[in-house]
Amino acid sequence: MVRISDRYIARQLLPPFAAWMLGMLVMMAGSFVFQVLRDVGQRDIPVREVLVFVVARLPWGIVISVPMAYAFAACLAVNRMNRDGEIVALRVGGLSPRRLAVPVIATGLIYSLGALLVNDTLVPWASEWGRQATETIMLGSQGRFPESDLFIDGPGGYIFFAKRLDSRSGQMWSILVLDRDAAGYRTLTTANTGLLEGEVVRLTDARTHRFDAAGRKVDTVEASGISFDLGGIIQQLYEEQKPLEEMSIRELLERSRVLATTGSPTHLHAHAIHMKLAIPFAAFMFSLVAMPIVLRWTGSGFTGAMMAIGIIFVYYTVTAWGKILADAQQLDPVLGAWVCNLLFAAVGALLLWRSA
Repeated sequence: MVRISDRYIARQLLPPFAAWMLGMLVMMAGSFVFQVLRDVGQRDIPVREVLVFVVARLPWGIVISVPMAYAFAACLAVNRMNRDGEIVALRVGGLSPRRLAVPVIATGLIYSLGALLVNDTLVPWASEWGRQATETIMLGSQGRFPESDLFIDGPGGYIFFAKRLDSRSGQMWSILVLDRDAAGYRTLTTANTGLLEGEVVRLTDARTHRFDAAGRKVDTVEASGISFDLGGIIQQLYEEQKPLEEMSIRELLERSRVLATTGSPTHLHAHAIHMKLAIPFAAFMFSLVAMPIVLRWTGSGFTGAMMAIGIIFVYYTVTAWGKILADAQQLDPVLGAWVCNLLFAAVGALLLWRSA
C-alpha cells in the first residue's frame, strides 16, 4: 500500500534528480561538441551534422547519467530530510528505516527500468541515425570521400584504393581493388580510370587477376563496366565495427551466435549483453546503499554530495576492473558485468538489516 509518506519522499527525490540529470547532459553535450570543434574550425562541415552527432549521442549519455544523477538525488534528499528532522518525525510516526527506504528503492528501480529501455531501444536507433553525420565529420567537407589516396579497408579482406578523385566530375585515377570472387579465389582488380556515380564506382579499363590459396596467379581477365558499391561496403564495415555498447541485446545475441558457429570467441559479446542490463540497474543498486549510509552520517549538503561521489566512484571503479578482467578472459564475462551490482546488493541488504 502506497502511503502519503512514500509519495512525499518520492517527490523529494525528483528536483535534485532532474537538476543533476540536466547538468550532466549539458556537460556531456558540451563534451560531444568539443570532439568536433576542431573539424568545424578547419573544415566546412554543416552545423546540422554537428547537431545530429550531438543529439544522437545523448541517449547513451542518458543511460550513463541516470544512475549517477539518482545517487546524488538519493543522498542529497535523504540527507536534507534527516538534517531538518523530517526522518525523525516519520520514525516517531511508526515508520522503520527499512520502511522509509521503500520509496527510495522503488524509485531507483523505476529509473533503472527506464534507463534499460533507453539503452536497448533508443541507443541503437540513435547510433544508426547519427552514423551519416559521423561519417561526414570524420571524412570532411569535400563530399563523402577524400580527393586523394582514398583507402577503404572493408570486411573480409576487401580493400579499395584510388590515388586521386575529382569530387566534382567523379573521375578517379589509379584504382586497385582486392576482393574475393564467388569461387573463393582472391582477386586483384586494377584500372587506370573510373567514374564515381553516387557511391558506385564504374571502372572503364579494368583488369582482374585471380589467385589461388597458395598465392599463385590462376588467370587474368580484361573487362570494362565493372562496378563496386562503396556505400554498401562502408555500410557492411560499419555494421561489423559498430561498438558493442551501441547494439541492442537482440543484435548482440545474433552476432554472438554467428561468431560461435565460426569458432570465434564470444566472451566480449557475452559481457556486453550483461553490461546492457547491469549499467542501467546501477540506479537501483545505489538506492539500496544510499539511505542507510546517509542516515548514519548526516551532515551538510556538501556531505551528501561527497557520499554520492564516493558511492559512484566505488561502483564504477569495481565495474571497470570487472570489465578489464572479463575482456582478458580472467573472469567469467557474466560475473564481470554483475560483480559490482552483486556487491552493492549485499552491502545494501546488510545495511538495511542492521538499520532496524
